[in-house]
Amino acid sequence: MIDDAVPQGCTEEFFRWFADRIEHVWAARSEALAPAGFWSDRWTSEEIAECERVFDVTFPGPYRCMLRTLRGSRTDVSFYDARRDRQQIVQRIENVRGESLGRLWPLLGHRYLRLDPILDTHPVLSVYMGTTPTDTIVYGANLRDWLLLEYERDLGLDPDFVRETWARTNPVTAALGL
Repeated sequence: MIDDAVPQGCTEEFFRWFADRIEHVWAARSEALAPAGFWSDRWTSEEIAECERVFDVTFPGPYRCMLRTLRGSRTDVSFYDARRDRQQIVQRIENVRGESLGRLWPLLGHRYLRLDPILDTHPVLSVYMGTTPTDTIVYGANLRDWLLLEYERDLGLDPDFVRETWARTNPVTAALGL
C-alpha cells in the first residue's frame, strides 16, 4: 500500500509522483504503451496561455501545474490534449453547456474540471449525458483526489485511503446541489 507516500495538495510534487507511477504502470501493462513517440510532451507556459486564449478560459493554478508536469498519451488511454484534440474538446464543452454546473473543461471521457471555484476548490465532475436528467456526480474534490480515485487500482491504494478521499467530495456535492 502506497497511501502514506502520496504527497498532499495539488502540487508539482504530487503531479510528479503520480506521473512517475502511472507512466510505469501503463508502460508495463502493454507493449503498445512503451515505444518512443507514445507519450506526448508536457505543456509549456506559452502553450497553456495560447490554449486559454483560443478557448477563452482561465485555467486554475493546479490544472496549469498538471499540464506542465504530466505527459499525456497519443492514444485514447489518456487525457484530452487541446494541442491535438480541439474538435473533441469543443464538442465536449458544447455537450455540457447549459447544465447549470458552471464552466467546465473536459479532462478524460465524461470527466470535467469545474473552472469556477466552489468552496475554494475546483472539483472534477463526472457528467454523463446519456440520461435525462443528466447524471452528474462529484468525482473528486480537486484534481489530486480525482486522479487518486480514477486510478486507484493502478496505483494500488489502500481501500480506507480511497474511502477518505471519496468523503472529501461530500461538501462539494452539497454545495453544487447534486
